[in-house]
This record gives sequence, C-alpha cells and structure tokens, in this order.
Amino acid sequence: MLFSKNSGIKNSLAVDCGTSGVRGVLFSYEEGAGAKPEVRQIIHVPIGIADAVTSDLLRKHTVNALNRLWSEIPHSVRIAGIYIGLSSPFYVSKAFRVSRNRANTRDPVTRQELDTLIKESTEQFKKDLSEIMPDTNVSEIMVFNQLLLKTFLNGYRVENPLGKSGNTMEAHLRFEATTASLYREMTRQAASAFPAVPIRLVSIPLAYFYALGMLFDTDQGFLLVDVDAEISDVSIVANGVLERVLTMPLGSNLFLREVAELFHVPLPDAAFIVRRYAERTLEETRLRQITPLADSFQKTWQARLVGVLEQYAKDQEIPPRIFFTGSGVLPFYQESFTEDFMRVLSHSKQASVSLLSPAIMDAYFKKHQFSGPSDMALMCLALLCARGVL
Repeated sequence: MLFSKNSGIKNSLAVDCGTSGVRGVLFSYEEGAGAKPEVRQIIHVPIGIADAVTSDLLRKHTVNALNRLWSEIPHSVRIAGIYIGLSSPFYVSKAFRVSRNRANTRDPVTRQELDTLIKESTEQFKKDLSEIMPDTNVSEIMVFNQLLLKTFLNGYRVENPLGKSGNTMEAHLRFEATTASLYREMTRQAASAFPAVPIRLVSIPLAYFYALGMLFDTDQGFLLVDVDAEISDVSIVANGVLERVLTMPLGSNLFLREVAELFHVPLPDAAFIVRRYAERTLEETRLRQITPLADSFQKTWQARLVGVLEQYAKDQEIPPRIFFTGSGVLPFYQESFTEDFMRVLSHSKQASVSLLSPAIMDAYFKKHQFSGPSDMALMCLALLCARGVL
C-alpha cells in the first residue's frame, strides 16, 4: 500500500510557495527528535514566466497553483499537519530591539515578564505595519512567528533569562506576518479538503536557518543566497541566530527575459537556451552572443548585492561561508563572489562559496526523491516538520 496504516506513523504535507511555482511534498515519519521522514509524493505546480510580474498577478497565480496542488493529494490520506513555507513576496518581517529597566532588579525574570515584553513588541510591530500599509487594518495583520533571538541582562548575553536577575533587560526579537485575507486565500481549499488539520506558516529563510543549523555552526555563521525566479533572499546567520533577511527584487527571470529579447524568442525557448548554456552544450554562435549578456547580468547582480549588504557590513562582518541555493540559481553563481568582491564586504580573505543540494541532507531522510537546489527549501520544511521543530 502507498500509505501505511501503522498507528505510529504520521503523514504530513509541506509546501514551498516561491515565485517560480508551488512545490509540495507528502511524507511519513515516526514522531521523535531523530525522526527520518520518508517522502511519498512530490508535486510541482510551476508558474509560467510572464513578460512582467505584479504583486497581484503573482498572488493570483500562486493561489491557483496551491489549489491545483491540494487537489493532487489523495483525500483518503490522513494528514497530521500542513506546513506552508512563504518566500518574501508573501510575508513581511521585522527585527525589534527592546531595552527596559526592570522595576525589581533583584527579582528573577519570570515567564510572565518575558511574555509581556513579547506581547507589547508584537502590538508595536502590527501598529508599524498598519501605518506603512494604510489599506490594512491592525486586526487584518496575522503574526505567525514571534521569535526571541537573543537576550541580555546588564549588558551580558544570556541564553535563557528566566530565573536570572538584573537591572536592565534587552531582547532582540523577530516577527513574521502576513494578512488574514492572503492566508484565507491560500488555505481555503486545503481547509475544505482536510478539515480540522492544523495549518502552520513559516518563512523559508527561517526554515533554512533551523535545518542548516543541524549541519553547520551557526555561531560562526553563514550567508545564504536563495535565488528564485523574481527575487533573491539573502539570509545572514551570525552569533547563533538569524540576524537579518534582505531581499533583492532580482531573480533568474530577469535574465531569461533579457535572453528572450536578445534572440527574439518566446520565454520558454529562452529558458531552454539558458539550460543549454548552464550545461555547456550551447552551440558556438549562440554562446558568443549570450556570454556578454551573462557577464553584464552578473555585474548587475553583484552591484545589487553589494547595495543590500554594505549597510550591514558597516557594523558587522559578513560571514565568510556562503551558500547558494534555490530554483533560480544561474550558471555563474560561483563567480559572483570573487576575492576582490568579498573584500568590499568583509575583512576575511578566505571566502568559501558552495551550492547547496539535497545530497547534504541524505542522512536525515529514510527515503526521498529531492534532486536539485530547487528542492532544498521543501526538503528543509519536511525535515523540520517531522522533527517537531516547526
């Protein structure tokens, strides 16, 4: 049988909502800290490349793709949970730094004191969002993640402030939110097909942070560049936390549009040409034509990335370990971080650049069919869900 009826086995569904399409994975697992999920089914619903993309068009295409994905899941399967990973067009996030003098300095920090701090910061976050989005009421803002990144007592960092005392407490928090209307659009059909099944939202950068933290030292940190079709998310991990997520409105589809214009071909044909270029099998005539365009695009991409990171680099050094991943990774990703380029952003001269592919997480799965960088986010979501991290 395709799906086990063993009472100790659970089935869950993870979904990656990106700008190139919607990917879903149905997997089974035995609950526990060391759970190894077994992938049962992978579903990919692509979003066609458009000449131009607006937020409303992307939202419409994504909701339609999600509805197609929900219909692919057998309703006879008992789903324990649905986990939806959102890329930056579908959520907003903000980091808060809150500092306060404590009234009773000798009393230990309590859970109620910490919860009050988080609640007040959450309300401020929602108020700030409603001010920059005048058409959105505070009640319409749905905060789906409230993360306490790090805390300090009397200027000293403490992993857990509960039970400790001090004159001043400083907390660094991260909030992630979307609108209730977008949530309803994305989940309406799933809620109908799988009633009473809990649906959990998480940002893709946060999923990467938790999953890659199983493999790499987050104290030493790393830079993760997740390239999608329309955007690129740059996650900076340092000092054991997800310090910041920066978004560039620049993905692989811009390059495809430029290739289509260069060769006067439709966008699907341009995608084929780029694949041949990446595989180094493109005919010589076209190779000579596309190479200057690729060089120009690389320089544009580098300049955008410098602009995004240089403000951060004024205060903190950019981690020298750099990962690329995502469905939009282009052939020249490794050349994007030359030694001279890194010196602009970091004092380190030894930058390590590598491409993340599912092979690095083989040992964490009983069985899977993930095959390339485009599946990495989905793989991380499935692992975290099975292990109860999300």
